Amino acid sequence: MRLAPILAALATIALFPATAFSAPPPAAPPPPPPPTGDVQVPSDQVLTTTLPDGVVVTFEPGSTARWAAAGKLAGETAKWTRGFHLDLTDGEVDITMPVAPKGEHAFLVTTRAGTLTDWRGRMHVAARGDATAVAVYEGAAVVGSNKQSFPVGDGTAVVLHKGGDADKSRVLPAPPNWDTASSGAPSFAVVPEGAGAMLGVSWAPPTGAASYRVQIGSDAGMSQIVQRAAVGDPHFSLPAPGAGVHFWAQVRAVGAEGLIGAWSTPRALRAVHFRLPSGGFVARDGVVVLPDGASLPLADADGLEVAYENVRPGAPPAAAILYWAKLGGPLRLADDAPLRIAHLRDATLGVETRVALAHRQLRADVDLEPRQARARDPIDVRAVVWDPSGRVDVSNENVTLEAMADLDAVAVAWQHTMVDARSVWTGRIAPRRDKGPSVVRVVVKDSLGQEIGRAFIEMGTASASKK
Repeated sequence: MRLAPILAALATIALFPATAFSAPPPAAPPPPPPPTGDVQVPSDQVLTTTLPDGVVVTFEPGSTARWAAAGKLAGETAKWTRGFHLDLTDGEVDITMPVAPKGEHAFLVTTRAGTLTDWRGRMHVAARGDATAVAVYEGAAVVGSNKQSFPVGDGTAVVLHKGGDADKSRVLPAPPNWDTASSGAPSFAVVPEGAGAMLGVSWAPPTGAASYRVQIGSDAGMSQIVQRAAVGDPHFSLPAPGAGVHFWAQVRAVGAEGLIGAWSTPRALRAVHFRLPSGGFVARDGVVVLPDGASLPLADADGLEVAYENVRPGAPPAAAILYWAKLGGPLRLADDAPLRIAHLRDATLGVETRVALAHRQLRADVDLEPRQARARDPIDVRAVVWDPSGRVDVSNENVTLEAMADLDAVAVAWQHTMVDARSVWTGRIAPRRDKGPSVVRVVVKDSLGQEIGRAFIEMGTASASKK
């Protein structure tokens, strides 16, 4: 009778350690140690360092610096013990502070011309010899130069000279604005498969800009930079990336005294490729010409939307109304319009382009003389091949002409000449011995084997017709 209470007590004791004395959660890993030693960046590379408190420092190519320890600076009586210290000998650095309460981070940059300390936000420092250019994009910094200290706030710039007064009259170049109406290389292009495409960006020059710096990234956050360049004109182009790869571009202005403006907003770059069907080609004006019944398939078209605009003879409408839909297949022509514009956009990337599609309009006008002929009369044939749109090069078109008497083929020695950008074919059908009614016809076909013109004479009625 006393065994049950004893077993219950033992069960309670057995369960107690599993709940009250469980293993503590693993401790968070300690932050990485601060950087130390010399920094020597090659002339063709960029170095980015993220400090333990989240401050990001990006060294431009060719920069030299040294990570120093906290302590007392020359000419100061008070020591500092918190944060990081960079001694910038020569070159440029971009510094970004994470969002935090004022005073959360402490960072010190020293140059030959002065110091920057206890700042927050984003800034750029360029040290060249005894001069230092400081650009504060957002946040604040305390600048010390020539035994004087003063604050610098959002969107301002200052140039320091060793042993001299700071120049506070400088104006920081504004971030450039993208020019989407430029005639340069497009930021979104649709090109044939296998053809090299160029993508580009253009921007409006901001006040005070003397030159520009461009960077190309493989992600919208511009954390993976694949190319950098310095240019003097407000545009930049580069070969389009491979299938499935997107690029983004940023630009910043460079002003006098080495003042560097903030980066612009990123702009997306994208290329989509199409596969021409048999008989299709790209005309000199960039219009894609397609045979009747053909369409234009696109590769790498994920995420695209399309809206069609049909262009018919006559005055165009004041403004076309576009109805956008997800692209679900190849681009197609309209049967009742000689020209169709396919507007394409990637709403996620914020880029848009268009492709003009046109029907292949090759024609042949065929004349037979004399119009009133008998079987014993020779018949002269003249066929003029032309394109109403002017997009087909008729001089290189492989045209075939077929002459028939009733159902029998007739051999003709055809002569070819070019007259006013038209392809002219002439020949003579020899007299025949037929005595009864008969029909002589001539059919013209293009290089695709499609009929583009014909004419015939009915010998019995002494009349000629064309079609």
